[in-house]
Amino acid sequence: MLTNDEIIASVKSAFLPLSCDAQIWDYDSKLRFRIRDYGTHIVRMDEVPLFCAQDEELLQSVLQRVRQRVQSKGYRLN
Repeated sequence: MLTNDEIIASVKSAFLPLSCDAQIWDYDSKLRFRIRDYGTHIVRMDEVPLFCAQDEELLQSVLQRVRQRVQSKGYRLN
């Protein structure tokens, strides 16, 4: 089970070199993150249940789907 700090680090690193703001919110029950390019929002995820984010495989699955959305908009990720 991933800690909140590990979750945030994984999310931010998944979208490099783009900027990603990630936080645990709603009384530590949800993860939300926004990927931006020079202030323009590319994709946002507002309600990922924290129990999904704490499971490394489920988190990677979510991040992979969001990475595909970002790349489909023409952005290149590391």
